[in-house]
Amino acid sequence: CAERELWEHLYRLGATDVKEILLLRRQKQSKGMAYVVFNRHEHAILAKNKLQGMPASSIPCGESAVQEQQSLQVRFSESERCINGRNNVYGADMPVLLMGPHGRAMLEVKEGSGLRKVTLTGRSMKTFGQVDEDP
Repeated sequence: CAERELWEHLYRLGATDVKEILLLRRQKQSKGMAYVVFNRHEHAILAKNKLQGMPASSIPCGESAVQEQQSLQVRFSESERCINGRNNVYGADMPVLLMGPHGRAMLEVKEGSGLRKVTLTGRSMKTFGQVDEDP
């Protein structure tokens, strides 16, 4: 499939405010997965509800129609919630929750993994880690 074909399919389902589509490929071959970012959470929910469990072949892909018998799996992105900080749809500051009290969870990850440094980044982070406008 091409991004345009997936966008048109989502539009027909009523999810009309797609912000970005990224098809995942390996060596120019589709992996059968995509990231879709919506401007409004309501449209993400609509797309998820209409696509979850549907046959992969229900996505029209022009000349290279999907023939697989697998079902579609739709998930919300945890990383998107982290990137947007407290401004995400849930209003929860995910980096703070991930760090734990006084950054203890980050220290546990560092010590448990043997890494020299562990940094949590995200848009508009001001309490810990580093600010990164394009993580």
